[in-house]
Amino acid sequence: MVGCLVEAPLDEIELLRRFFGLNQYEARVYIALLKRPMGLGEVSEAAKIPKPRVYDVVRSLESKGFVRNSGVELQAINPEVALPARRAALRAAFEEEDSKRHQAQIALIDSLKISSGYTLREPVILRGFEQVVALLYQVLPQSTQVMLTLNKALEAKAYFREAVKGAVGTGQQRRIMALIPMDVKLEREDFELIETLGAQVRLTAGVLLDTMVTDTDDVIIGLPDPSSTQSVPVVAVYVKDHAFASSLRDTFKKVWSTASAI
Repeated sequence: MVGCLVEAPLDEIELLRRFFGLNQYEARVYIALLKRPMGLGEVSEAAKIPKPRVYDVVRSLESKGFVRNSGVELQAINPEVALPARRAALRAAFEEEDSKRHQAQIALIDSLKISSGYTLREPVILRGFEQVVALLYQVLPQSTQVMLTLNKALEAKAYFREAVKGAVGTGQQRRIMALIPMDVKLEREDFELIETLGAQVRLTAGVLLDTMVTDTDDVIIGLPDPSSTQSVPVVAVYVKDHAFASSLRDTFKKVWSTASAI
């Protein structure tokens, strides 16, 4: 059971805010009500929020499935019930919004056209997860062979799974080969992605950089960016150069030949 507000660790409030869509006042009221049911007039003092805000905060918590109001007192819904239900609601809302985004994407791609003479100026510095993913969507559909060495990128693999699956697609035959460090522990979702993509993965010592090289001479070299404030801190460099890509492919094949299958 969570204690009173003044004793509640800050991370409880922060977790409710970041992952379950409660604001500061809502998180405080929910935590206070977990201690005991109380009347509307008691909430302001117990949760340390301004009295004029109490009514709106309680109504919002009711709509989000965290509080029941009997008309006499307010009662917090058990976290074992409220939190999974809230996750399901957020997931449904995201899927509905994402469906609308997909329709907007189709409309925009049809109406917005890039100049036929446009080419990337190299080298390209990519900052942030979204820029890297956008480039993957651009270069992967053109390739039939992709060689990857993965190190620090594995720390953010949960973010990249769906992005890589979407960028690669399923309509084209493509050989994907990945080298990963020997001490990496793969999860069920990783094996599912490997199977879905038909990828080959081998274990090796000494993987230092995150790299990608394709048979169309696209090269991405990435490292985490400690100065970034984004949730997935990453900076990468993109170049398209035949000699450089060929050298990387040759080095990759030598390491691949001695690596261990998973």
